Amino acid sequence: MGLIKIDVYRSGVPKKDCKGCRDGYKLNSGIQYLHENNYVHFDIKPQNIILVDGVGKLCDFGTCQKIDKDDVFEYYNGTIQFQSPESLLSQTFAGKPCDVWAFGITLYAYFFRVLPFFEDNLYNGINKIMNDQI
Repeated sequence: MGLIKIDVYRSGVPKKDCKGCRDGYKLNSGIQYLHENNYVHFDIKPQNIILVDGVGKLCDFGTCQKIDKDDVFEYYNGTIQFQSPESLLSQTFAGKPCDVWAFGITLYAYFFRVLPFFEDNLYNGINKIMNDQI
């Protein structure tokens, strides 16, 4: 399963935001590398991206897990605001789509400067993830 490639010049994104798209594309490549090598990060978020020579790099692999042949997990130990609905709802779930979801929330936060499902109350935050649309 590969991640979506971003064509910054044909996407309709304003030119001032194209740098963000290029940065996102580079992070996408890093996540794709993890997945191709059978690992899931499980905690992709803005706080786990560092700048090295002006380029965003994924860091903090403390929650990273090796994918078995089925890519099935029973628990998610990342940050709740970046947790996918299926990992909240199911007893078992695939890991790669959870990284893709967290990457999408991270891009949303990058462009809009706000988390789409943030709530002060944990229960309300989970409810938003499960029921609200972006």
